[in-house]
Amino acid sequence: MIINGSWFWGNTKRHIDPNIPGFHWRDHGRGAIIYFVENQSILNIYAEMPGVKEYDVLVFGETEHLNKRYYPIERRIEIMPLDDRLRIQELLVQWLASRGMRHDINVGK
Repeated sequence: MIINGSWFWGNTKRHIDPNIPGFHWRDHGRGAIIYFVENQSILNIYAEMPGVKEYDVLVFGETEHLNKRYYPIERRIEIMPLDDRLRIQELLVQWLASRGMRHDINVGK
């Protein structure tokens, strides 16, 4: 799917370089976006700071939310297959653990 004039292209270009792979945390108030960059594509993962002691971050990290990969250079969006979503979900959980962040991701779903 080709997208023109979308909010995503201008906003993401200001925050993320598609040539630097890995996870990138950008927060704004209680909200945050975790960008996952791979092969010049970007996946937005939304998060927020919780008001509960059990978690450090609430992450929309279930596979239903990890569904679109953006290619800013080509200005195109790709719907991701389930196996890719599960792979990235596992990488996300490992990345959060490496930062000592307790999360609410329902792994495998």
